[in-house]
Amino acid sequence: MADTVYETKDITLHNGTKLKVKPASIKTMRAFNKALNNGADYDVDRADPKYDSNAAEDSAIDWLISLAIILTEKENDVNKVILEEHATMDIVYDIIHAGAGVRLNDPKLIEAAENLLV
Repeated sequence: MADTVYETKDITLHNGTKLKVKPASIKTMRAFNKALNNGADYDVDRADPKYDSNAAEDSAIDWLISLAIILTEKENDVNKVILEEHATMDIVYDIIHAGAGVRLNDPKLIEAAENLLV
C-alpha cells in the first residue's frame, strides 16, 4: 500500500507545452528563498524624479519569472524566453504556488501590501 507523499501539478502553457510542477526539494527551496529574498530587498523611492515605473514593473516580472524557472527547470525544458512568450502572470503565480507553496496573488496579501504603500 503506497501513500502519496506529494502531488505533481500539470500546468499548460499557451503553446500547449505541459509543465510538471512538484513541491520543491530542500535544495531547490534554498535557491528559491535566496532569489525571493533578493527580490524582496528591492526598495524604491516612488517620489524620486528618476523613478521609472515601467523599469520597476519589468524588473518585478523578470524576478517572478526567475522564481518560476528555479521551481521548474529540473523537471522541464523551460527558460525565460519560453515563459515570456507562452505564459501569463497567472501561470507564473500557479507555478510558484505549486512548487513553493507561496501564493503571491492572494487577495489578502495584495491588500496588505497596498496598505503598506499608503
